Amino acid sequence: MDEKHKDSIRQQIRDQVNEKKKAFREEKAAWQARLDGLSEKDKKALEELKCIKYYPKNTTPDLSQVKVGLLFLFLACMMKFD
Repeated sequence: MDEKHKDSIRQQIRDQVNEKKKAFREEKAAWQARLDGLSEKDKKALEELKCIKYYPKNTTPDLSQVKVGLLFLFLACMMKFD
């Protein structure tokens, strides 16, 4: 590509990046304005908000006895195909 096309592509990319940055700044300002409009009670509630993660563990079918057998069965089958 010649320099003329490279410059035009660079300019288009810069314009798109600047548009995205401007949109992000506007969104951030809108979010900040929304936070400023909250009452003190709501702000305090947001500060005290806690998120608790729960990771369930599947223990119902106990496969600990079967896992080793299945592994050996798999390996034996794979050796047959080699």
